[in-house]
Amino acid sequence: MAKQARGERTRNALVRAAAEVFDRAGYERANLTTISETAGVTKGALSFHFAHKEELARAVQELACARSRTAFEALNRRDTPAVQTLIDITHALTEQLRSSATVRAGLRLSGERGDTDPALDCSRIWLDAMCQALQRDRADRSIAPGADTPAVAALALAMTTGMQVLVRGNGPVPPSGQRSGVQGPPRQWLTRFWTLLLPQVASLDHLHALLPGGSLLVTAGPDPGARSTPPYPGEWYEPTPVESVPGAPWWRSVTRNAP
Repeated sequence: MAKQARGERTRNALVRAAAEVFDRAGYERANLTTISETAGVTKGALSFHFAHKEELARAVQELACARSRTAFEALNRRDTPAVQTLIDITHALTEQLRSSATVRAGLRLSGERGDTDPALDCSRIWLDAMCQALQRDRADRSIAPGADTPAVAALALAMTTGMQVLVRGNGPVPPSGQRSGVQGPPRQWLTRFWTLLLPQVASLDHLHALLPGGSLLVTAGPDPGARSTPPYPGEWYEPTPVESVPGAPWWRSVTRNAP
């Protein structure tokens, strides 16, 4: 039993190390020696658990997809307007991409490896969750009449993953002292994106109540007071209602331009 537990710890350490290396270097440049050194195990121990780099990549992708799927399914079960659920999913994903090398590696590997297995394609799983959220609009009518819901879901995913590209692209401060690229926390920018987008895609009946900053308090680190029971066992955030945008009532005066 102790041997089995030790083997499981070694395997988990290898998957975490692989995620860090894939996140930094990508699939092609990553090598097993670096991964084993990062995990603090021998090459022999690595070979015992994973015969090839491809097997490690699949393990990382499976873990990344599982973490996202668990969080998004929980969000889709809440009794909130469809558009608010979509907003909350994008904020939850943004926080995962910010704080989890595993999720970042899963996204990068999905693009670099071109895996045809949909169960390993993080982007497809994320888009499916966003589309599922908007399917509930048939009941709550929080989306503007005539809005292209597949396009709204795709745009939400593009905003979220695009922020990751912009954040990765921020380099050191140039000699002039002016930093190029996007500055500030990714979720702050995502909130600004939703503030611009919501008057175009949300119904006027719901617009005043929607929170572009999300209706969940998302934290990166463990919270001693956080709930430890399902559906968030060991997860990276604890949902708590917050007033994300105190100025939201100004939306009551918004009128949508006729097409």
